Amino acid sequence: MKARIIGVGLFGSLGVACPVFAQTAATAAQPAAAQPAATQPAPAAAQPAPAAAQPAPAAAQPAPPAAAPTPLAAPAAVPPTTSAELPPADEPAATRSEDTHKRTANNALYVELLGAALFYSLNYDRRIGDIALRAGIMYWSVSSSAIAPDGSLTTASVSWTGIPLSVSYVGIGSKKHSFEIGGGVTIHHFGGSVDTLGVSSSGSATKVLGHLILGYRLQPTDTGFFLRAGLTPIIGSGLFLPWPHVGLGATF
Repeated sequence: MKARIIGVGLFGSLGVACPVFAQTAATAAQPAAAQPAATQPAPAAAQPAPAAAQPAPAAAQPAPPAAAPTPLAAPAAVPPTTSAELPPADEPAATRSEDTHKRTANNALYVELLGAALFYSLNYDRRIGDIALRAGIMYWSVSSSAIAPDGSLTTASVSWTGIPLSVSYVGIGSKKHSFEIGGGVTIHHFGGSVDTLGVSSSGSATKVLGHLILGYRLQPTDTGFFLRAGLTPIIGSGLFLPWPHVGLGATF
């Protein structure tokens, strides 16, 4: 009986102690991370609610006015070009170059066929701006001889000198190619002599005839070929002769 009481008491003690032991072992087996919140330091008290929303920032200040652009320097004034300084657009480039080139050759020497002296003349021409002055000379001489039946010798000679003088306007056209219009006079001097049977006689006469000039002139602004061609009507003492002329020479 005593043994049963002891057994019951032992089992009872074990029955009471086992649940406590089991609970203690389970608590010990949990990792530290799993320990109840009581073992962790208490979290900080909840942060107080944020203050009421800050008032919206003031409306963005208007951007300062953009800096005024630095004024550009005014371009240098260009003097207006007059139409007189510019050649026509449809004029060939070569002609425009000639028109703007300053003339350096104002003299010319040339031979004129026919023309103011009627047959030919050697001429000097001087250009002053749009005016051309010309002076020339022509000389013609004929002589003959014959033996008379009595054996005497007879000789005869005739000479003709012509001096053409003229003034022309050559400002119509370009500096190289121009139309020439003018006029002048030609002094003609005739002389003759006869010597026969030992007797000599001579005589002379002077005649002045006028002439007009209508034609074309080629005269470079620098040295080069010179050309005149056109009409030289001869007038005077009831005479009107529509006579041509051609002049060939050089400008210098």
